[in-house]
Amino acid sequence: MTETVDKAKHHSTVGKATRRQDGADKVKGRTRFAGDLPLAGLLHARLVRSPYAHARIVNIDTSAALAVPGVKAVYTGETLWMAKRDSSSRSQAPLARHEVLWCGHPVAIVLAETEAAAEDGAAAVDVDYDLLPPVLDPVAAMKPDSPLARTRKEGEVSEIAGGGAHASVSKDEEEEADEDLSQNVSDKAHFRAGNMEEGWHEAEVVVEHTYKTSFVHQSYVEPQSITVAPGAPGQPMTIWASSQGMFAVRTDVSQALDVAERQIRVESVPIGGA
Repeated sequence: MTETVDKAKHHSTVGKATRRQDGADKVKGRTRFAGDLPLAGLLHARLVRSPYAHARIVNIDTSAALAVPGVKAVYTGETLWMAKRDSSSRSQAPLARHEVLWCGHPVAIVLAETEAAAEDGAAAVDVDYDLLPPVLDPVAAMKPDSPLARTRKEGEVSEIAGGGAHASVSKDEEEEADEDLSQNVSDKAHFRAGNMEEGWHEAEVVVEHTYKTSFVHQSYVEPQSITVAPGAPGQPMTIWASSQGMFAVRTDVSQALDVAERQIRVESVPIGGA
């Protein structure tokens, strides 16, 4: 079925500028985001982040941070209780334990009565690191002699580099699985459509090159934040998050704290970008 578009026809929407319904409030500063909620007795949190891309955590001294006026608590990956703190998921294990895997990896969190006190407390946390080689090139990281992007537990191997293979892989994929790869490779995917050899043969020109581009990420008009109000006994906690995925937030918090989802209420708030 072919449908043609009459370009001479007047359209009420297509090709017209559309005013965002939330635009005026955002540019005038009237929009209230998750971090703007005026809750009584609010504690402010600040993260202590690793300055290194890859390192082993030797020791974390929080005594100086706890002595900062206004600081109420300091937690590390060892003292912050999480139901799945050994998980590789950042939502389930937000603080690094034993090893940091990227520059900025959180290693501790400071809770204080004011933002300034939380920032001072975070600056006072003393962390000793044992530097490890970072893995920065994804192509080089696949080679067998590459340093590991993260230290694996004894006996732990990736499925590709010596572990169990997927039961559903094709014969061609099984043959390619014999390729010698680093433990950094956790999985492979194959995409094929048609006869590639015939395509190369019939093409008038074949251009082969390696292209690289920088990392791209969107910018928000709000700071990424989350505000939580504990509920009264028997009542659900309420969460206001900088997120579009309210159900995902509820599920992640439920799993992280081992709390039933019915005890978690996630409220929708305006977001500053997506």
